[in-house]
Formats: sequence, C-alpha cells, structure tokens
Amino acid sequence: QKYWPEIPLPDGSGSITLTEFPYQLQDTLYIDNMFLEFHHKLFDLTLGKQQIAPGVGYAWNPTDIFNLQDLMDPTYENEGISAVTLSIPLSYRTTLSGILQPKNSWNETVQYYQLKSGIGQFDLSALYSRSQLSQTGLFGASVQTHDLYGFNLEGEMFGLGIRSEVATHRLDYSDNLKYEYIIGADYTFKNSLYLLTEFYHSDLGAKTDQTAFDDYLVYFAGERKSLNQNYLFALAMYPLGDLLDISAFGIINLDDKSAVIAPQLMYRIFQDVELSIMGSWFVGDNTDEYGYQEHGARVRLRAYF
Repeated sequence: QKYWPEIPLPDGSGSITLTEFPYQLQDTLYIDNMFLEFHHKLFDLTLGKQQIAPGVGYAWNPTDIFNLQDLMDPTYENEGISAVTLSIPLSYRTTLSGILQPKNSWNETVQYYQLKSGIGQFDLSALYSRSQLSQTGLFGASVQTHDLYGFNLEGEMFGLGIRSEVATHRLDYSDNLKYEYIIGADYTFKNSLYLLTEFYHSDLGAKTDQTAFDDYLVYFAGERKSLNQNYLFALAMYPLGDLLDISAFGIINLDDKSAVIAPQLMYRIFQDVELSIMGSWFVGDNTDEYGYQEHGARVRLRAYF
C-alpha cells in the first residue's frame, strides 16, 4: 500500500501532499518451521525447515553446531534449520541418525551423524560432524574445516538427574585438539522446589588475561558459545499454585568473576496465554563480560495457537 508524505504549511492553515514522492509499506512473512515428514517401518525422513537440537545440556550444548542458545532465555525455541534428516532404528532404544544441511558446495555442506542408545536409566549417544567454522575478526574472517567428535549422557540416579556433553574439536586437521564439555544435575524436592546447576568449560574461549577485541567480535557474532572458558549456571524454580511460578537463575563467569542474577515471575493468564516478568542484576567491572551494565528488565506475553 502506498502513502504520500504531507508537509504542514508554516502559517498552520493546512499541509501540502508530496504526490511525486510516494513511499510503500511492505509486509514480510517469516516461516520458522515448515517441513515434510515421511515415516516408514525402516526409517524416518524429514525434509525442510525443522527443529534440530542435539545435546542434553540446559544452558549450553557443546555438541550442537546448529543453534546458539541465549543464556538469558535458554528454553526459547530457535528458528528451524533447513536440512535433511534421516533416522534409522537399529534395535530397541538404538537409533542411527544423519543430518545434512545443504550449502553452496559439498565441502561447505554440514554433515552430522549420531548413534543413540540406552542402558538402564541412561541415554547415551556418540556423534561426529563436519562443517566449516568461520570466525570474523577486526581485519578479516577465517574459515576452517571443523571436525567434531562428541558424546552425550543423560539419565537419573537416586532421583538426581544427571547430564553431560563432551565435544572434541579438530580445526583444519590439526593435532591440537580443543575440548568443550558440560556437567549438570537437577533435582525436584517433594515440595516441588526444582534446582538445576550446570558447569561449562570450553578451550575455544579466551583466557581472561588474553581476551582481545577479536574475541568479543567472534562471541557477539554468535560464532562461539562463550567469551571465556569456565562458567557456572544455577536455576531455582517453585510453583505458587497452578497459575504462578517464581524462579531465579544466575550465570557466573568463573574466569573474570562477573555474574548476572535474574529473578522471574511467570503467570498463566489463560490456558494458552502466559505473562512473564524478569529482572536482571549484573555484577562486575566495565571490562568484564557481565559488568557492562547494571540492571535490566524484560516483559513478555506469549500466546500458543
């Protein structure tokens, strides 16, 4: 639809319509997920823009090369990935999966393979992927062949939920391997209080005394999961009846000692409508990861259709 700007006259008697300078507003439709599924007794095939979320961690997923979670909102659903997914059941609780994310050429195409099985109360998976890892610095960008060898474990022991991810990174066929892993646990008490904690380490992050400007560029561009190397995440959540949940989480950069603490209220207005209010308090120096601001807030209204 076209619109024409109007300029008010200086004497206030009216305005002039600039008919020779129309402007047009356009609507854009974004599709987060759209895929086709084909199920057969021997395999399952999914084509199109789909949710792909490897890994078992809550705040971090070292074995996930498709998504980058927002630490201030880890459970928010990311945009789907345009890919081809093939899953082959091999036996009870054992599945072999392959994912291809097409790019401009075969060398750029993302390959991701996972063998998942179960033993007792634990699910285990071994995986391998090959992709191109790009890192954008101040004076240019680098692209490296990225081989990832990973292992996931998730299960329960004595009522305690346990999860772990380990990723080994090989860049440009180098023998200098980089390791990334999480160790996490969660527990629900009889009074419904839920606690979760997760430790994260990444050799890909910079050491505190060696953090350069390029490290910030790579981190904020979403090309790395962390700025530094060691982090701790903790969450506590408690329901106040059927309609209201209160929670609080904290993230600590164990290297520069900066942190953020975020309490939150989540109220179910209707069956399919939720209102959440979150505040955040940041601790650290101006040069630290979480010290660049003092306070923050977020209000979100979410409706499910």
